[in-house]
Amino acid sequence: MVGLIDSSEWSNLRPILAEWDQKFFPFPWRESHWNSLVYDYHALIAAYDQDKLCGFSLFNTSQGVESYHLLKIYVVQDSRKKGLASDMIKYSIKKFELKQIYLEVAVNNIAAIALYESLGFEKLLKKDSFYSDGSDAFAMLLKCD
Repeated sequence: MVGLIDSSEWSNLRPILAEWDQKFFPFPWRESHWNSLVYDYHALIAAYDQDKLCGFSLFNTSQGVESYHLLKIYVVQDSRKKGLASDMIKYSIKKFELKQIYLEVAVNNIAAIALYESLGFEKLLKKDSFYSDGSDAFAMLLKCD
């Protein structure tokens, strides 16, 4: 099950998501970055497996209501291969009536690239030295209509 996190839940979940970010993302954000996120300019989708939080997707919504930037997406190891990442993206498209989603993904993150391509994302370009360690990323775009 996936759903939009409202403003009252946002502050309760932020420390958990920041902890996951530190533990499981190769290029985690600083805690100050997490604390500076403004609910009005972001959408947080949560995934649950048997009523337990097991994943999230975070979008920047400041580009307007039709185009969102996927900043982060994560599903805990035990809940992977159940379609939750796809469900969060599909839910977002429907919930916000999106025309497009934009993202960056590490060029060596084969599983994520395969997921995005299976949903219809296309590679736009390669961003050299995109990440803090100098590694590259692909910019990808999904046109939803």
